[in-house]
Order: sequence, then C-alpha cells, then structure tokens
Amino acid sequence: MRHLTLLCLAILLPAVAYAQTATVSRTAADNPARLSDSNQIDYSQVYRSPEAMPAYPGGTDALLAFLCDNLTYPEEAEKNNIEGRVIVQFIVEIDGSVSETKVVRSVSKDLDAEAVRVCRLLSGFTPAYLNGEPVRVWYTLPITFKIPAEDHNSPQ
Repeated sequence: MRHLTLLCLAILLPAVAYAQTATVSRTAADNPARLSDSNQIDYSQVYRSPEAMPAYPGGTDALLAFLCDNLTYPEEAEKNNIEGRVIVQFIVEIDGSVSETKVVRSVSKDLDAEAVRVCRLLSGFTPAYLNGEPVRVWYTLPITFKIPAEDHNSPQ
C-alpha cells in the first residue's frame, strides 16, 4: 500500500468526476418507458437516468477519502507492475445500501477483486429520486490503480 494513499486523490478524483458526469439526468418525460401507464414508479426496476442521482455522505471528497482509506494495492499485482482502471457497477438501493456489485471493465483478477471488495463496503448513500420518490439506480465507479514511479524501479 506504499504511497497509494498519496496517489488516490490525484488518480481517483478525475475517475469519480467522470462517474458523476457520465450519467445524464433526465426527467420522466425524457424517459417514459421507465414509468407505468399511470406514472407510478416501479420499485423493482433499476433505473439508469433518474432525476437525481444518489449521493455519498459528504460528497465526492468523502467518497474519495473512503476509497483511499480502504483500497489496498494487491501484492501480486504490484509485484507484476499491473496497473489500470477497473470500472465497477453496483445498484444503490432505496435505503442507500449497495448491492449487485460487478466489474464491467476488467484489468486483472486481483485488481478487479480489490475494487469489488471496496465497493461492497460502501453504504449510506442518499438514494436516487424519480418523480420525487426514491428509486434503485445503477451507479458506475471507475477505480484507477497506479503504482508510484519510484515503486516501478525498486528491486523485487
């Protein structure tokens, strides 16, 4: 985990910003297929574009801090100089918990497993909203693993 914490803010900030801007909010009028004929929300449905996306307590800075505090660079990946961006997707439930965590873009078995492990620890989100009601929503979070330059050249 050498220097991983120091790199987290520089590496993950653009990734989280990407995750927040990549999902475009739309109104129910833009997304009519997501509502029933009577404009009732289907609470079993997992939405992709609600009016308001879920928010982590404390905002993006707190999410970054959580990731930095809890991510551990897998020893085998570090030893083999494996780096990259793992894109993880999960559902933020109506109660703010996380479920159905999965990797949608893989780098390596070890990095993927670490990204999924940390995402499963997340909780306490403010839920997404559609028509003023909380709804389940897919949340995409890219996590970049990068070995600091001085560690690349260190003897193994």
